[in-house]
Amino acid sequence: MTYHQKHFIALCMATLLWLVSIPVVWGADIPVVSGTVIDGDGEPVIGATIREQNTPNATFTNVDGEFTLKLTSKNPVLEISFIGYKTVKLPVTSSTVRVTMETEATDLDEVVVVAYGQQKKVTVTGSVAAVGSAEIKKSSEPNLAATLSGKLPGLTTMQQSGAPGEDDVKMFLRGAATTNGTSPLILVDGIPRTSMSEIDPNEVQSISVLKDASSTAVFGVRGANGVILITTRRGEEGKINVHGQVNYSMQQFNYWPEGRHSYDFVRLANEAALNDGGVPKYTDAQVAMYDLWKTGGSSDPTIRYWYPDTDWGDVYLKDHSNMVQANVNISGGSKKLFKFDSIKFLWQPNQ
Repeated sequence: MTYHQKHFIALCMATLLWLVSIPVVWGADIPVVSGTVIDGDGEPVIGATIREQNTPNATFTNVDGEFTLKLTSKNPVLEISFIGYKTVKLPVTSSTVRVTMETEATDLDEVVVVAYGQQKKVTVTGSVAAVGSAEIKKSSEPNLAATLSGKLPGLTTMQQSGAPGEDDVKMFLRGAATTNGTSPLILVDGIPRTSMSEIDPNEVQSISVLKDASSTAVFGVRGANGVILITTRRGEEGKINVHGQVNYSMQQFNYWPEGRHSYDFVRLANEAALNDGGVPKYTDAQVAMYDLWKTGGSSDPTIRYWYPDTDWGDVYLKDHSNMVQANVNISGGSKKLFKFDSIKFLWQPNQ
C-alpha cells in the first residue's frame, strides 16, 4: 500500500469519526419546539398531552398551558390531545406554536353508565337518562340530590329544608310504587347507598338514571322504584393538579304568598262557619276590635295582645339566605397509581 493510499484511508477514517460524533437531529433547523395550548375561551389547557407522532416522545402542558418538547424525527408532527377536546395534529414549521383546542361535548352525551358497564347511548334500548358533571356544577345547591331537580326526566325531588345537614331530599323516580318504600336504589361506584346528600357535586363524574323494567331487571326487586347510578371522578396520569374555587350565592323563595290581615281573616272565618250551617266564630264586637288595625291599630297593649295582626311569615322567614361554598380538588398520579381528593367547606351565616 502506497503512502498516498494510506493517507487517503486515514483521512476517510477521521472524517467518519467526526460525523459519528455529531448528534443526529432530524428536525434540522427546529430541534426543540415550545408553545401554549388554550381552549376556545382563551384559558390554558392544563395537563394536555403533546406527543410527537409515531414516536413515544411526549410531554404535558403545565398550569399555564405551556410545554417544551425535543424533536427526534424527520418532518415532525405534533398530536395535542385532552379529555373532552378534539385531538389536534400540527406539523412543526416553527420553534414556537400556539394551539387552540375545540371542545368535543358529544363524547359525554353518547356514553351512559348502565348496570353492567358503559354503553353508547344510541345502543341502549331501555329508558336511560344521563347528566354530566358540567351540568351538575351549574347549580348552586350544595346538596347533590337537589341539583338534579329538573335535569332528569321522570325524577321528582322534594326538599323540606335548606339548612345545612337538614336539606335531605326525597326522590321519586317511578312514583309511589309500594307502601313499604318509594325511594330509588342509589349506587355510588357500584356500592348501595341510602342517600346521596353526603356526596359533593364536585366529586361526581356522571349520573345515569335507569327507569324502565328492561333497564332495572338486573337489580331485581331492589330496582323496582328505579336505579340511580353515580360515577365519581378519578385521578389521571400526570403531574399533581390543584384546582380551587369559591362560590357565593343567595337563596330566596321563587314566590312569596301574600298573607291576609287579621280583620280579613275573622270575616272569612265567620263566612265559612255560616256556609257550613254553624254560627259565627267571632262576635261583632271582636270584629270591631280587629278593625282597629285598618287605622293603624291601638296603643293599648292589652288590645294589641288579644287582637293581634302579626305576619308570622315575616317574623320567622328571611328575605334571602347567604351561602358560601369553597372547594379544593387535587388530582394526578402515575401509570400504576391515581389519586383524586376533594375538600369542601359550606357556610350559611343567615341560617
